[in-house]
Amino acid sequence: MSSITIRWLTADVARILDEAAVSNVLFGWMAVSLIGNDFGFQEIDFVVPDSKLQTASGALMRAGFSLCTIYNCSEQEPCRNKNTSNHDEIKAKNRHHPVAACHFHIMKPGQALVSLHRESKLLWWLPHHTASDDHLWLSTDSRLYLGTCPWPKFYPIKLLNPKWLFKAVLSLLCRDGGQPQTGWEMWYSMAQCFVELEKLAAQKGIPYFQPELKPACDILSVPGRVPEYAVLLLRQLCDQTSLERSRAETIIFVLRGKIP
Repeated sequence: MSSITIRWLTADVARILDEAAVSNVLFGWMAVSLIGNDFGFQEIDFVVPDSKLQTASGALMRAGFSLCTIYNCSEQEPCRNKNTSNHDEIKAKNRHHPVAACHFHIMKPGQALVSLHRESKLLWWLPHHTASDDHLWLSTDSRLYLGTCPWPKFYPIKLLNPKWLFKAVLSLLCRDGGQPQTGWEMWYSMAQCFVELEKLAAQKGIPYFQPELKPACDILSVPGRVPEYAVLLLRQLCDQTSLERSRAETIIFVLRGKIP
């Protein structure tokens, strides 16, 4: 699927969800590609409120998307191609992933994947969605000029701004890191991408990230550091009480702080 087609498809999903009155935020590798690193993954992940999941999936099905009901689909496992011996597949950044609440395979005009995730699983801390500079930007925003954005010709898509997307990934990495069957390796790969993006932004004088995130970047940028050890150091940076409570409450990893 071409880059233009995947952008159109992503925007169309956002439009369908908006028209169904379902709050939605683009997440995953597609969101990363808008902000910085584009690896060409044909994966579209949206986070929706738990109470709106059925409404969201129903809206997509009415629009012609086919809900996957294959019981042994590889998307039901946190590790895709877990039995592969292919080196490229083993090293692929998107091999590990959080299992979505539901997903849709798009076979024409090219193969792609659309997934819906429960808000309580990935963005439990997010105040209810408003396209404000505090948390969310739109894919048409002219400030998104290090990635594939802005996308002025497509329907506006809501996504976390660079700082908050990095914080969200760090939060998930601290929550899941080292635990089996969580797909946490994806959060680590994404965090590494943000370290590189932070360096590029600093070179260009772009205030994407605030000084509070520099200690996390320093931990993640040490060559050869074992991921599990990096996670341990990241956890030591954050308020342990907040980390323990974060599974159920609106608290995010912000380096010894809480959301105002």
